[in-house]
Amino acid sequence: MSDPSPTPRPPSRPLREDEWVALIVAFVGFGAMGLGFALRSGDGSAGWLGDLGRDHAAPAIAQGEGDNNTEGAIAPDRAVEFAPFPKPTVTPPGAAPTSPPRSGVDGQGDGNGNDLDQLDPAAIAAARSAAQTTPVPGSTDPAADPTAEGSADPSPAATPAPPPPPTFEDVPEGHWARPFVTALAQQRIVAGFEDGRFLPDEPVTRAQFASLITAAFGDRPDAAPSKSFTDIPEDYWGKTAIARAVQLGFMKGYPDGSFQPDRPIPRLELAVALSTGLQLAAPATPQTVLGRFSDGNSTPTWAVPKLAAAADRRLLNNHPDPKRLDLAEVSTRAQVAVSLYQTQVLLDLAPAIESPYLSP
Repeated sequence: MSDPSPTPRPPSRPLREDEWVALIVAFVGFGAMGLGFALRSGDGSAGWLGDLGRDHAAPAIAQGEGDNNTEGAIAPDRAVEFAPFPKPTVTPPGAAPTSPPRSGVDGQGDGNGNDLDQLDPAAIAAARSAAQTTPVPGSTDPAADPTAEGSADPSPAATPAPPPPPTFEDVPEGHWARPFVTALAQQRIVAGFEDGRFLPDEPVTRAQFASLITAAFGDRPDAAPSKSFTDIPEDYWGKTAIARAVQLGFMKGYPDGSFQPDRPIPRLELAVALSTGLQLAAPATPQTVLGRFSDGNSTPTWAVPKLAAAADRRLLNNHPDPKRLDLAEVSTRAQVAVSLYQTQVLLDLAPAIESPYLSP
């Protein structure tokens, strides 16, 4: 059987105008779909489109995810949004610690991987201000915590050594009262004169004794009411010290209302003042105590309990003969200094100093 002859094609015809429009619309639609797919892919396939292929929205950097985000540069005309500080990197046990990446050429980043050199000036100022004023969670500020590593030594400054005790040229080594005078001078209870002398053999007036009492016992509570005296004017140099010595109970005036501030204080008055001010109880047999002294029987009756109380506690002294009271003699600066130091020993405020010139 012979092959059939091919079927003749129908004659072609030109496209109508509406068919051309449909064809063009189809091509444009498919092209737009392809372009949109390329722009959304975000994998760099649309890099040839230049800046049209980039997302202009400011990148939101989530907490803990921006440490290594150094890809690309943020354009200066874009808003910069800084997230909270990143979470600290935990180094596994046994692993060597790693330093965080430094962004930018000079390593001055904002903590989120963004190079500050490529930000606008306002953003740079905001980033650096936040880094300086906001502490990283879990971190310690050495300036605020003295126990933090690298902080300054929190221990207080060393107390300077006390100055050496003053020395007096007229109380040299070997002077019978030197240890007592030196100790009281170091406590600022007694002082010397501008020429470097102490004048140990000079008599002590009642006003001067009141000043010494105030220096030694001024912080004790009052024991007597204040009192004014007819011979103590308002501008007298020792008015305040005299008033304080009276309030402390160490001194009194005379029956005529005077105090006689410039009168040298006798040894008997010195002993009675110390015994009264310290409220010392009389010994059981005061006459026996006074019998230790060669002139003890010359003591006035009214002063026997007070004098015996002072002698029994070794508040009295005499040089060169400690077995004499010499009650009518004036008290010298050295003798008063020794007696005042002995009161400090009695009150457990100073260590005892042995001397052969203390009362037996």
